[in-house]
Amino acid sequence: SSILNLAPGEIDNPETVAAIALRDSSARRMVESGGEILGVRMAIKRGTQTFTGGIFPALLIRYNGLEVDFMVDPVAQKSVGRTVQVPNGAMVDEQGNRTVIRSNGSVLFTFDNMEGTS
Repeated sequence: SSILNLAPGEIDNPETVAAIALRDSSARRMVESGGEILGVRMAIKRGTQTFTGGIFPALLIRYNGLEVDFMVDPVAQKSVGRTVQVPNGAMVDEQGNRTVIRSNGSVLFTFDNMEGTS
């Protein structure tokens, strides 16, 4: 099945974007746990001291009330970041190198640290 391309003018290869994004262990777990791949679109990554921000193609997955853009660099063939939209009132808790998102006392999802990023 082909991946819905929500930014056809900017993304030529939605299947490639999806394949790279799904190398991220959190993206894979989200899909394997029943997450819905909504398609690919462009997403904004904030710059940090160690990483230049920018606009990247991303795989959009909906899971348990979360919508997550798993951003990739198609040239370097690697994940570059994630942007998570959480429900109102959700708590984001950094635990070591993992990020736990809770709502009403239950865990919505635990994100693994991204390989190759700080």
